[in-house]
Amino acid sequence: SCLVGSEMCIRDRCYQQLMLNHQLIGRQKAHEYYMRYCNYVRHGKGDALLRNKLFFYDLSQNYFSSLGEYPQALAFCDSLIQMVETGKAINTASVMHYKTKAKLLREMGRAEESCQVYDRAMFLADSLTRKEQLSELGEIQVKNEVAQLELEKADIVIRIRNIAFYSTIILIFVVIGFIIYLAISLKRTCLLYTSPSPRDKRQS
Repeated sequence: SCLVGSEMCIRDRCYQQLMLNHQLIGRQKAHEYYMRYCNYVRHGKGDALLRNKLFFYDLSQNYFSSLGEYPQALAFCDSLIQMVETGKAINTASVMHYKTKAKLLREMGRAEESCQVYDRAMFLADSLTRKEQLSELGEIQVKNEVAQLELEKADIVIRIRNIAFYSTIILIFVVIGFIIYLAISLKRTCLLYTSPSPRDKRQS
């Protein structure tokens, strides 16, 4: 079984290299290899299918993300997270999956949702630290990951605030410009009604 598992791992890595190097072999050829891998996963059985699904979701997420097709990448990332959270798969990289999801949302311009996902990632990382479920990685690495997530979230919050600030400034200038325009128009109207007409001047 170890030999079979090793063979599966090598095959998976080969497909990964072929699909993610679409810049070298072309998008069409990479897509052909991706469809072959999809067919390979469909024919998996038992535990092999579960392992294939985990790697398939992760690989598909990386594949579509490398193509800039973020909605498809996000869908596979959600599937991967769902498998881990429902206990269908044991994966110590759950924090990393949430971090990947947050980055995808950020790329799609969904900054507020990205912040919420970063919050979830930080909560999980903190929980894993307290429960010592990531002893292999060590407490220092987990704390560093939490700190990095906090920095990335802070960067998004700053961007949102900057957008709101500049939008407010632009709105204020627009309002001021509109008020000046109204004042000038009103002044012209008053001058028009108060100045004597040519007929009045001749009579005088």
